[in-house]
Amino acid sequence: MPNSRPSFDRRTCIPVGSSDILLPKVARLKFEHHHSGLGVDTSRPRLSWSFETSPSTATSWIQTSYQIEVTFSGTSDAHVFTIEIEESVLVPWPARPLSSRGSASVRVRVYGRSLEEDSPMLQTSPWSTPATVEIALLESSYFKASFITSAERIRPHGPLRPIRLYKEFTSPQDVKDFSRARLYITGLGVFEATINGQR
Repeated sequence: MPNSRPSFDRRTCIPVGSSDILLPKVARLKFEHHHSGLGVDTSRPRLSWSFETSPSTATSWIQTSYQIEVTFSGTSDAHVFTIEIEESVLVPWPARPLSSRGSASVRVRVYGRSLEEDSPMLQTSPWSTPATVEIALLESSYFKASFITSAERIRPHGPLRPIRLYKEFTSPQDVKDFSRARLYITGLGVFEATINGQR
């Protein structure tokens, strides 16, 4: 299992809790600070997470190490990596690189302890809710297309109504069932895509 050591200390301080001590929960797992994890433009997306606490959370709790569980799409085999550092922001991707359009489900849990003298030396948080990362098109060979334009010349003072463009295509004969599909379109925010009339 890979191990690394931090160049500096970073401690996560948790508010004072009650007598029923709970561990903090790993929350808001993100990849490269991406808002959704869809279309991340690197094959080794770094991970970040924060913690959810409650009045019953352990006092002055600090993370000492973490585990990352990676399950690649198309398989049920989970790979678990233990990293003995305190970092929780932009930590390195521990598994093999993902290819263009590749995806994986990821969970994180952390090990830590409270700075209180009567606290156990090592505690483990629950696993986080799974988060999915999907890689964008990384190779330039994917970007081979022609500009979409009107067959008619649009004059400077012509009509301003929106132009509707369409492209007919036939699904491959060897594909019997589509579980999902992805459209890669430039011009975010200036188009509305439909397939067979459905958005």
